[in-house]
Amino acid sequence: MRKRSIASPVARFGTIMPLLAAACATEPETGGVCDRTPGVRDEIVRVTGAPDCGAVTPADLAGIASLDLLGLRGLSVGDLAGLTGLETLSLVGYLSATLPEGVFSGLTSLLGLSVFDTELETLPAGVFSGLTSLQGLSIRANDELATLPAGVFSGLASLRRLTLMHNFELATLPAEVFSGLASLRNLRLTENVLASLPEGVFSGLEGLELLDLSANRLASLPEGVFSGLASLERLDLRNNPGAPFELALRFERTDGTGTDASPASVRLVLAEGAPATIVAPLSVEGGGASSSAALLPAGSTEGPTFAVVQHTAGRPTIVRASSVPSLTFGGLSLVAPSDLVLFSSGVGRP
Repeated sequence: MRKRSIASPVARFGTIMPLLAAACATEPETGGVCDRTPGVRDEIVRVTGAPDCGAVTPADLAGIASLDLLGLRGLSVGDLAGLTGLETLSLVGYLSATLPEGVFSGLTSLLGLSVFDTELETLPAGVFSGLTSLQGLSIRANDELATLPAGVFSGLASLRRLTLMHNFELATLPAEVFSGLASLRNLRLTENVLASLPEGVFSGLEGLELLDLSANRLASLPEGVFSGLASLERLDLRNNPGAPFELALRFERTDGTGTDASPASVRLVLAEGAPATIVAPLSVEGGGASSSAALLPAGSTEGPTFAVVQHTAGRPTIVRASSVPSLTFGGLSLVAPSDLVLFSSGVGRP
C-alpha cells in the first residue's frame, strides 16, 4: 500500500495562507460609524470629511461642534455616541412618532437643541436628562405633538430659554411640566392650542423674565398662575379668547370681619398673583390708615397688611383705592378693588 504524504497538506496550506490574507485585507473595517442610522452616519462622514464611515475616529466624533439631522425616519440609541464636543443639534423633519429613551445620552457639552417640523406625537419622560449644559431648547412646528409627560424637562438645570411654538395639537400641559427649571429666564408658549393652564404650572420659575402665552385658546387663568414670578419683565397673553384678562384686586381684612371693632388689619390680594408690583394709593373715608398706599409685590397673591382705624364711633369707615396702575403687559388689565366697609356696627377706637 502506498503511504500518504504528510507534507502535501502542509504545503497546500502554505500556499492558501497568502490568499486568505489578501482576501481579508479587502474586507470592510469594523468600527467607525458604519452601523449607525444612515442619515446620522452620512452627516457625520460629511461633517468630519472622512473618506468613508469606517474611517471616522473617536477624535473625529469628539471634534464635531454642530450637527443638523434632516428627514430621519428614526433614531437609535447610540447614534449620537461619542459626540462629546457637540454644542448645537438640530432635528428637522423627523419622521417617527417618538424618540428612543437615552438617545441624547452623553451629550454633556450640548448648549442648543432644536426639534422642528417633526411627526412626533409625544416625548418620553426624561428624554433630555443628562443634558446638563443645555441652555436653549426649541420644540416648534410639530403638528402631531399632542401631549408632554410630567418630567419631560427634568435634569435641565442650566436651561435658560425654552420655546414651545406652533405645535397645533398641544392643548394641555401637565402641572409639573416645568419643575426643576430654576435657571429658566425665557419661556415662549406661543401659537399652540392651549385651552387651559393647570394650577401651579409655573411654580419654581422665580427667575423667569419673559413669558409669552399669546395666540392660544385660553379663556381663563387659574388661581396663582403668576405666583412666584417676581422677575417678569415681559408677559404677553394677547390673541387668546379671554384676552384682555381682567385681574380683579380685592381688599381683605385679616383679623376679623367688617363689623368687628377698630382697628383693623387689611391687605391687598389678587387670586392669580401679581405679574408686576402693584401700588394702589389709598383713600379712607371716616377713618385713617397706617399707609398711604396698598402694596402687592410682584409674584405675590397677598400684600403686607396695613392698619385702619375708625374716627367716629357708630359710623362706618370705607377703604378704597383712589387709582390702580395700568399694566404694560399685553392681554392683561387690572380691575380696582371694591370698597371695603369696616366697623359698620362697631365702636370707635379706645
